[in-house]
Amino acid sequence: MHEELAFLSNQIPLHKNQLKSVTSELNRRENESQQITIDVKDLKTKIDELKAKVRNLKRLIVPEEEGQELQIQLNKIQEQITEYENQTRNAESNLKTHISDNNRLQEILKLVESAKDVLTSDFVDSFNNSVNNLLSAETKIASCEKERVQLTQTNIQHQKNFRMLAGKN
Repeated sequence: MHEELAFLSNQIPLHKNQLKSVTSELNRRENESQQITIDVKDLKTKIDELKAKVRNLKRLIVPEEEGQELQIQLNKIQEQITEYENQTRNAESNLKTHISDNNRLQEILKLVESAKDVLTSDFVDSFNNSVNNLLSAETKIASCEKERVQLTQTNIQHQKNFRMLAGKN
């Protein structure tokens, strides 16, 4: 019993440092979640702008050959818009999962803070679970970030294509 108490007493500073680390990571993730939310809104806005541009292009009167070429390009743009919408929905889904994971981490953090004066094996197990959840959330964040970068690159390419089409008219 004495050995266990001594062991747990030695573990308190270690777990307090880990608690600070988890708190810091949670704050960082919340900031990233906000950034992802902003990026998703920006993508939706860009999609709406592209749809408006497509409608405007469809209204233009052009010679038949150019019209057919433009129609092919417009169809490709429409396909890209559909793809962007799907990617945006996926990004939103990933964001919701990320937010849910952060909420679970916050709940765990609250439990840890309320029980930090009494270290039990349940506390250690809970802390280990929160570390595992944190690692899982980091993986999801990396995936969301990669997806955001890909969407941004695709959007830039789409804008270049659109400018090129607009320049032909």
